[in-house]
Amino acid sequence: MSTPQTPPQQQLSVEFYRSYQYSRCAYVVSKGRDVAGVEALFDTALNNGLAVIVASAWPGDELAGTKVKAAGALLDVLSGHAKNGSTTDPNGKPGRYRVRVVGITEDATGVITLTVSQWAAGDEPKPSQIPNWEEDDSPYDVVKIDTVALRAAIGIVYPVRHGRLANGELDGSHVEALIALGDHPTLGGFLNEEMDDQWMTDHARDEWMRGSAADYVELLGEEEVARRVELAEDYLSFDPKDRATEEPLHECPVCWNETMLCRGADMFGVGIGAGTCIVCGYTRSTAIADDEARTWKMQNLPED
Repeated sequence: MSTPQTPPQQQLSVEFYRSYQYSRCAYVVSKGRDVAGVEALFDTALNNGLAVIVASAWPGDELAGTKVKAAGALLDVLSGHAKNGSTTDPNGKPGRYRVRVVGITEDATGVITLTVSQWAAGDEPKPSQIPNWEEDDSPYDVVKIDTVALRAAIGIVYPVRHGRLANGELDGSHVEALIALGDHPTLGGFLNEEMDDQWMTDHARDEWMRGSAADYVELLGEEEVARRVELAEDYLSFDPKDRATEEPLHECPVCWNETMLCRGADMFGVGIGAGTCIVCGYTRSTAIADDEARTWKMQNLPED
C-alpha cells in the first residue's frame, strides 16, 4: 500500500469528493469526540454524506438553486420522500454514485429506513449465483438515518462553528448516527480511511523501532554484537526435524546480521519474516512484513 494522499480535486467528480469528505471526517470523529475542531469535522461529514445519499437517488433534490442544501434541509428532503414512500424507477440503471430506492419509511422515533440496490430490478443476482449465500442475505443495502439524533447534533455544532456559545456537546448517539450513514453503498470509503490510518500507525511504529534498534546496536559495541551473532543459532529448535519445518534466521534490516528470529513469513510467499532480531532487538510486525512483500511483488511484476 502506498502512502495515503489527498486526491487532487481537479481529477474528482463532485460525488467522489463528497464521499471522500464524509469518510475522512467521519472517521476522525469516530476516533474521539475530544479532537480539536470536532464540530466542524462532524458538520462537514454530515453535510457531504447526506448530499451523497440524496443525490444518489433523487439527483437535484440536494440543491437549492446552484448551492447544496444544509444538513437540516437534506434531512427534510429524506423525510419527505419517506412520507411519500418515494421509490425510484425499478428499470433504472444504477451506477457508482446512483442507486435504486427499493423502499423508504420513517418510524415514530424519527428513524428513516432507506433500502437501496445497486442493481436494476431485472439484473439483481439470484441466490444461486452467489457463493456462500445464506438465507437471511439480501442484495439490498439498508441504511438507518436517525433524524432526531442528527438534528440534535446540528443544533450543537452549528453555534460553535459560528462563534456562539455551545448548546451542549456531541455524544455517542450523535456519532453513531453519523457513522451509520456509511452503510450507504456510495459512502463506502470509511473502511479505506480505517485501513489508511492503520497503515500509517504500523509504519510510524516501525520507524520508531528501527531508530531505537539502530541506537541500541551502537551502544553494544563490536564484541557484544559478535557474541550475539554466534549465539543466534541456539535460538532455533534443537531437534533437526523441528528445525527443518521452521523459519530459518533472517537478515535484520537494521544491523544487517542474519540474526532475526521469525515465527512466520509474509502472506505473499516472498519470504520476508516477521520476528525479532537477537542482536539489536528490532521487531518486524506481520503487517510490515506483508506490506514489504506486497511492495516487492508490485515492483517485480512481469512486463507485458
